Amino acid sequence: MTEDDNVTSIWKNKVVAEVGGRVDRTSATVALYGDELDPDELTATLGCLPSHAHRRGDRKPHNPPWETGAWLVTMEGEPDQDPESLLVSLLERLPQEADTWRGLSRRFRISVGIGLFLSDWNRGFELSSDCLRRVLLTGASLDFDIYANGLG
Repeated sequence: MTEDDNVTSIWKNKVVAEVGGRVDRTSATVALYGDELDPDELTATLGCLPSHAHRRGDRKPHNPPWETGAWLVTMEGEPDQDPESLLVSLLERLPQEADTWRGLSRRFRISVGIGLFLSDWNRGFELSSDCLRRVLLTGASLDFDIYANGLG
């Protein structure tokens, strides 16, 4: 038996690495930020209760006041839900009219965020052109936060 045969027999039938697969868990957030932001006004305009909202200057427990106002709505994905379907579900809760979003984007910074939580390396997903059009309608930047909690 040669040295190469010996190495081959050691690794034979052993998984060295698995690649690919779905993202393990996802969250999605639509956020609006601005110094003159009034959470009650935005709630009425967007027709949806926020997950969190505050005005500029509101106090944080044991911290300085908020430097700018914020209005955020967040959805957590189901265990096997892909990022696109979660994002579409969130965007469907909000207005679909371009004029509404144009007006908001002139007054506030708008961000659509996707949190990706991985328990293994090399996970992936895609967003369809229809989903990207929905994000584009809001005038938002698209932000990805990737957490590899299960690695290390």
